[in-house]
Amino acid sequence: METRLSCSLNMQTTHLRSRSRSLLLGVPLLYMAAGSPTEKTSGSAPAMLSFDTLSKIGMSAATGVFFGVVLEKSRVFEPGTIHAQLRLEKFLMDKVWLSAIATGMLSFSMMMVLPDSHPSTRQMLQEHLNGLKNNNKGVLACTLGGTLQGIGIALCGATPELAVVQLGAGVENAGYTVLGGMIGALTYGLLEPLFAAFTSPKSPMSPEKYTLQAMFSTPYFFLGPPLALLTAGVVMALEYSFPWEDDVFVSDASVGLFSRVSWAPYSTGIIIGLLQIPIVQMMTKHIGASTSYCTVTSQLLCCKPLQKLSPYLTKTRSGMVNWWQVVFMGGAALGGYLSARASQSLGDAMGVTKSHAIIGGAVMIFGTRLAHGCTSGHGMSTIGLLSTLPMVTTVSTFGAGTLVMYLRTKFH
Repeated sequence: METRLSCSLNMQTTHLRSRSRSLLLGVPLLYMAAGSPTEKTSGSAPAMLSFDTLSKIGMSAATGVFFGVVLEKSRVFEPGTIHAQLRLEKFLMDKVWLSAIATGMLSFSMMMVLPDSHPSTRQMLQEHLNGLKNNNKGVLACTLGGTLQGIGIALCGATPELAVVQLGAGVENAGYTVLGGMIGALTYGLLEPLFAAFTSPKSPMSPEKYTLQAMFSTPYFFLGPPLALLTAGVVMALEYSFPWEDDVFVSDASVGLFSRVSWAPYSTGIIIGLLQIPIVQMMTKHIGASTSYCTVTSQLLCCKPLQKLSPYLTKTRSGMVNWWQVVFMGGAALGGYLSARASQSLGDAMGVTKSHAIIGGAVMIFGTRLAHGCTSGHGMSTIGLLSTLPMVTTVSTFGAGTLVMYLRTKFH
C-alpha cells in the first residue's frame, strides 16, 4: 500500500514538474509569437507559433551560439583583457571590433546591391534611423550615454554582450554584472521621460546628418568597401605592431580548432561581421545586445498598473522583434560555455568584485539605453552602416573607459 502511494506521488510530482517546465517555456514562446500570452484576437483561438517564427527562433539561437563561441575564443570576454585594452596595453578588442566592422561593411555593401537582399537591408537601416529619431536621440544623449557606458565597462570589466559570454564561460561574478545590467535597464525605464526631456535635441537633426552617405550624397556601396579596406589596414597595422600571440595563450598547432584556447582576433571579427548576413535577412535587424536586458527586465511589469510606470520598458515586453535578441544572447551564453568547456578553460578567467560587477553593470546598461545602443549594436553594427550618432557613442564609450582606467591605475 505504502509503495503504491509513494509511486503515485512520484508520478504526480514528475507530471507537475513537466507541466511547470512546459509553462515556463511556453510563456516566452507565446510572447515571441503573439505579443503577450494574455492577448486575444477577436473571437479567435490563441496565436500559435508559425513556421516563420520557429525558424527565426532557431536562427537567433544558432547565430547566438556562433557569436558566443568566437567571442570566447578571441579572449576579449576576459575582464583582464578589457581592462588592458582600456589601459592601451593590449589591442585585442580593437582588432576584433574593427575586423567585425570592416567585414560588416562588406556584408552590408553586398546586401545593398543584390536584388533579393536589398529590401531587408534597407528596412534594417531605416528602422535603425527611425529608432534614433523616434526616441529623440541626438549628440548629447549619445555622448552622455556613451560616457556612462564607458565608466560601467571600466568598473565591471564587461560589455553588454561580453557579460553574457562571461556568464557562460564561468567568469567569477559575471552573474552580478548581468543582474546589475537589469537594474540599470529598470532604472532607465523608470527615469526615461526625465532624461528624454533633458537630452532631446532642441531642434530635430536634419536627415542628411544621420549617415555619411546622406552627408556626402553618395550611395553606400561607394563608401562602404573603401572604408572597410581602410579599417582592415588599421587592423593589419595593429597586428604588425602588437602580435596577438604575445597577448594570449596560444594552443599547440596539433590541438583541434574548437579545442584551442584562443583564435586570432581578426578571424573572430570576420566571423562576427559575416553573422550580420543571416540576422539582417531573417530578422531585418543587426547584431545587438542591450535591448535584451530591457526585454527580460520588463517581465517584472506583469500587470497594467506596473506597466504604466514605464511605457519605455513595456514596449519591449513582447513580440519577436524584442525576444529574438534574448534568444540570441542565450545562444551566446551557451556558445561561451561550449567553447570554454572544449578548451578546458571553463572558469579560468578572473572576474571583478561583486560591487564593481553590480554597479558597473547598472551604469553600463543605463548608458546604453540613454544612447540607444551598445558596443555591439552601435560599435560593431551601425558604425558599419556609416551612422553618425553611433560613432559619437563609441568614441565617448572608449574615451571614458580609458580615462577611468587611467585614473584607477594612477590613484590605486
